[in-house]
Amino acid sequence: MKMPFVKSLLMALTVVVLLSAASAQAADVVVTGVVGSGGTINGDANVVLTNGAPGESTVWNMGGTTTLWWREYTQTLTETFDEVYTLDDVLVSADCNDDYLVEYSLDNLIWTTLFTIDRAYGDTLNGMDTMSSVSGDLQYVPPIDFAPVQARYARIRATGGDLQSAVGELRFQGTAVPEPGSFSLVALGVLGVLCRRIRRSGRA
Repeated sequence: MKMPFVKSLLMALTVVVLLSAASAQAADVVVTGVVGSGGTINGDANVVLTNGAPGESTVWNMGGTTTLWWREYTQTLTETFDEVYTLDDVLVSADCNDDYLVEYSLDNLIWTTLFTIDRAYGDTLNGMDTMSSVSGDLQYVPPIDFAPVQARYARIRATGGDLQSAVGELRFQGTAVPEPGSFSLVALGVLGVLCRRIRRSGRA
């Protein structure tokens, strides 16, 4: 009786794991808020960073309708996600004459570098430049292609250039990280069903 029970349990748990993996497909990360700090940032961050990347070579200071722009190196744009994600890829639009630092965090306290953008990256000579970490994409830029990380927050700031910095998009793709107890609850449910079946078969 024990071996069939163990086999059934292992098979059921394997199915749960496979179904969970299949349902966890990468999609655009949901941003619930964007906050600018460290100085004056022109434009509405919540609008600009969620309405798609501006066209290539778009003028860097588009009055806050297409880009967010500033003239110092103290400003930071921070995105908050609706939950923890495993970040896989990014699409970023930034002014081509500047360098940028993109970081991630789980708690909005400890920050780690995700990638940097050098003014030499990309393929435009003036204005906004769109870059992607997706291999094969027309805007693919290998130096911003990062290994997957878990994050609840992401931020970007300029670190050098001509003091005319701008961002038009910072959009991540990833998969939501299940709550710690989710898998355990499913596993317990499967175990309960199997136990009932074993008891019934034992009475027969």
